[in-house]
Amino acid sequence: MILLIDSAEHDRAVGFKSHLPHLLAGLLFESGHQYPNVGAGSWSDLTRVAGVDPQLWSQILTANHEELSAIVGDFAQRLLELKDHLENGNQEAIRQFLVDVAKLKEPGRKSAMQSLAVGKDERSSRQTQKKRTGRTSKGL
Repeated sequence: MILLIDSAEHDRAVGFKSHLPHLLAGLLFESGHQYPNVGAGSWSDLTRVAGVDPQLWSQILTANHEELSAIVGDFAQRLLELKDHLENGNQEAIRQFLVDVAKLKEPGRKSAMQSLAVGKDERSSRQTQKKRTGRTSKGL
């Protein structure tokens, strides 16, 4: 799929989807590396990109510095709101945050599951074709 967007929208999108996650991975790893024998899948998932090619990523991040700075500011504000809820023991606000995120993520879950189902159907079709003909059309 080809997506046509203007340069400002591109910078904001990659700021959110690529650049911010690299910064967050670095911060998470920096903050939690002193616990090497305690971990979970979430830690590995969230810190996978921490420490990748610092020369390259410092160039990428500073090339988008204006947009990324605004994104980090917005993110920091939201993080402070969550911190306040935690400090106040506001379980309902935390629960509502998690509910809202789950609702936002739901269309992506369905889409991912549909992709998995399509991939399974394609593999099954190729296997059936191979049984009939001794070869598949994959890679042609």
